[in-house]
Amino acid sequence: MPCVPMLRLLCIAYATWPLHVANLQAINALGRSEIFLKLEIIKKAVSVVALIISIPFGIYTMVALRAVTDFICTFINAYPNKKLLHYSFLQQWRDVFPSLLLSAAMCGVVYSVQFLVNGTFLTLTLQIVTGVLFYAGFSWLFRIESFFYLCRTVKNMSGQDRR
Repeated sequence: MPCVPMLRLLCIAYATWPLHVANLQAINALGRSEIFLKLEIIKKAVSVVALIISIPFGIYTMVALRAVTDFICTFINAYPNKKLLHYSFLQQWRDVFPSLLLSAAMCGVVYSVQFLVNGTFLTLTLQIVTGVLFYAGFSWLFRIESFFYLCRTVKNMSGQDRR
């Protein structure tokens, strides 16, 4: 299918969104909406320039440049938080990197399942199960903090339902 390469590129682009959202939410929580507005204007300008540059090269280039500009925009969003919260871009990526690496490894494992099984529904089902088991198992094995936080949250929510 011709859309698959574009979807893969968009997955890469959207992988940076947790950093975008966290940085912007922190700025809003501090009541600095003027910084938020400036950042949005700068990011839109970068995106429009990238779009104009990529139009003559076709849709694949446009989507690929979107992934590049989203990565660049993580720097733009993180810059004010270095001053406001003393939380640098490098520290943010250091916190996110274990989950990102685990997700990339899971992607490779899940992708390889398609070569072992015939049938679309069976392949998709096995990919989902394999992905969940792989990610949960290795998150537990490597003691990924966000995984344990999620487990505690789910446990607390299920405990509240019983009351």
